Amino acid sequence: MSRKTAADLAEDMAGLAHDIRTRAMDEVRRDIADELREHYAGATPDAEDHVLSAMRESEPVRKIAQLKGLLDRFEEDGVPADFYAGVAFAAAMLLDKDFDY
Repeated sequence: MSRKTAADLAEDMAGLAHDIRTRAMDEVRRDIADELREHYAGATPDAEDHVLSAMRESEPVRKIAQLKGLLDRFEEDGVPADFYAGVAFAAAMLLDKDFDY
């Protein structure tokens, strides 16, 4: 077995760093998609409570009139199926490794 040069070791390290970064990104994407599906995509009976609670606590919802209006509608009429479908779509896109963000 021959000794690797410093350049060979550096190349190996660069490959490992790339693999670690890729795997970490995949794990984060999967974890976020799982959270979205579990709590905000209508998959559970308490999904509406999760959506409304998250929106009530969201700084952007308090600052952006359009989002505040959306929260008001959701509180009055319930969270529509189209919203859940949109969240499910976003979760699916997070898991699609071919989609270029």
